[in-house]
Amino acid sequence: MSTNAKSERPVAFIVVSREEEHFHGELPPIVRIILTQAAEHRGRGAITEEIFVAQVRRLEREGLAPRGLELQVRDLSCGSTRFLIRAKANGSVREMIEYGSD
Repeated sequence: MSTNAKSERPVAFIVVSREEEHFHGELPPIVRIILTQAAEHRGRGAITEEIFVAQVRRLEREGLAPRGLELQVRDLSCGSTRFLIRAKANGSVREMIEYGSD
């Protein structure tokens, strides 16, 4: 058997973990609720920075990581908090949630 190199096409494989298979583009509504309430409570001084970080990390660990997602928190100079939810596989932003105290 001879193999014709010109007829062979490169094959690209996309490796998707089991966690990423579960993400279908829509985040559960509770994600937005937890993040905005945590930012609000921190902004009002109702919770400490340590409690805020613990709540956000728990949400990331239990709600986002199993879906192949990660969370970045940015405190903006205008006083708002921006949450970026990214796909772990390629870093693309899947959701941006911004909470600003008025």
